[in-house]
Amino acid sequence: MLGVGFAAPPFDCTAVVGGHLVRLRWDQVHDNRPLVLLFGRLGGAARSSDPLVALVTAAGPPRATVAVVCRNDRSDLLAWADLLTPEGGAGAPALPLIADPDGRIASLYGLGAAGRAPAWGHVVIDPSDVIREVGSSDFPHWPGAEQLLRSVQATRFPADKGPWN
Repeated sequence: MLGVGFAAPPFDCTAVVGGHLVRLRWDQVHDNRPLVLLFGRLGGAARSSDPLVALVTAAGPPRATVAVVCRNDRSDLLAWADLLTPEGGAGAPALPLIADPDGRIASLYGLGAAGRAPAWGHVVIDPSDVIREVGSSDFPHWPGAEQLLRSVQATRFPADKGPWN
């Protein structure tokens, strides 16, 4: 079973980045910095983009890459990309909204089986592609920005000091 300490399974995907639908390779998603993958479904309980913007702002460049893996279809993601772009379009985070309507990517990371309701969760991956943290919930929320920022900062410890154990 996949978990902490295992290599992150690579994937290629369709995503909305900067308001455009693009195809991303794994090396474009994980760019040699810590990577935070947030899994869930945009809309419904998450009625505001504010929590998502807070997460991206706290954990975002230059500390980490943040990507949202969504069970939404592409048209939903294009609409959400508009919500994440401030008026005037300046200062929008380069946040990939990754389309995962069938749950294929989520199931790679053990966060729900394909075709089932989405599990909400997060995965923190260090720069060397090792999974350092996994969390999941049936509740429609992600961890707070401060918690994710601490996790991202902790990914540097093994590289600087050696393994925890």
